[in-house]
Amino acid sequence: MERRRETCGRNSLQIFELTPDVELLCHCDIIFLIAKLNLNKIPVVNSLKLTFLVERKHKLRLSTGVPNIGMEMQRIGPEQLKELAPVGHYVALRIGFAFPVEEINALPSEWVDHYIKNSFMLFDPVIRWAYSKVGALRWSEIDVEDPRRIIAQAQTFGLRYGAAISVFDGNAEGQRSFASFVRADRDYTDLEMNLLHAYVKRLHLEMVPPTNLTMAELEALGMVRHGKRLREIAYELGVTEGAVKQRLKNAKVKLGAKTGTQAAALASQYGLI
Repeated sequence: MERRRETCGRNSLQIFELTPDVELLCHCDIIFLIAKLNLNKIPVVNSLKLTFLVERKHKLRLSTGVPNIGMEMQRIGPEQLKELAPVGHYVALRIGFAFPVEEINALPSEWVDHYIKNSFMLFDPVIRWAYSKVGALRWSEIDVEDPRRIIAQAQTFGLRYGAAISVFDGNAEGQRSFASFVRADRDYTDLEMNLLHAYVKRLHLEMVPPTNLTMAELEALGMVRHGKRLREIAYELGVTEGAVKQRLKNAKVKLGAKTGTQAAALASQYGLI
């Protein structure tokens, strides 16, 4: 992959040529994917550069540079993820001392059973890499000892090619997120690695615990978590039921929860109560 560096104002612009027809431009926190395509259906325009822009929110925009010709592509969803990882994927978000705030295990059940039965977690080179590094790396590129030949065993279950992603934002709690994406037909391209890295980074940032919950709101959530009813909470706090309802309503909004029970569960996962 050819790489060159140019300047853009005060900032550096890194340009990676992925293929003769596709370039990846990295400028600050913004990634541009340049695809040179021939659009014969457009009069006069025989050759056109289409620019894919992945913003901080990772919404993919496509601009053709021609008036009234353009489209938007939403961030990676279930269908796109299935194409990128047809065999399966595993995502652990905001892992603290022991457990992640959220865990998604969509790997083949036979492999998961084999993995758990043989207690591979402590010896898994992918996990060990993810806990000590950040970035995106193909399984084939991970230079960590694998005495139990876990990656080789994974291949016998159809997990032949993998992409490992590890994200850490420097938070004081030391929480990081990591993921594995797997396919059976070929290794991941540089472009796919960048897209998956951006996808996991977005999930990691979306899981940042809110910092604007008041002590009164957290106190009410703690009581909900312990199964106390509205009347009991109001009595113990010495406030009206209406005041408790308002505190829980505020907490639900701040946590993005639909119910008080869900808000209490999220606050507990974040370590707030």
